[in-house]
Amino acid sequence: MFAQKARSDAWFPRPSLRLLEAARKQGVGKFLFVSSTSAAVPDASADSMSRGIRPSFWPHLCNVVRIENRMRELAGIG
Repeated sequence: MFAQKARSDAWFPRPSLRLLEAARKQGVGKFLFVSSTSAAVPDASADSMSRGIRPSFWPHLCNVVRIENRMRELAGIG
């Protein structure tokens, strides 16, 4: 499980978060992130503003939540 988490961290959220920051610095106002319709706490999956699932649930999905949460922060809705 640790190797899967390390790979997911290195290959997905780090580059995605760097891309968000670079886009923001260049004045990009909107950013479309294709993720999952259920990157939320399972009981709150109908709530698109849910702050995410438990970190131990699934490493890749947790990284999707990290990216979505950062996008909310950048948009001023986090």
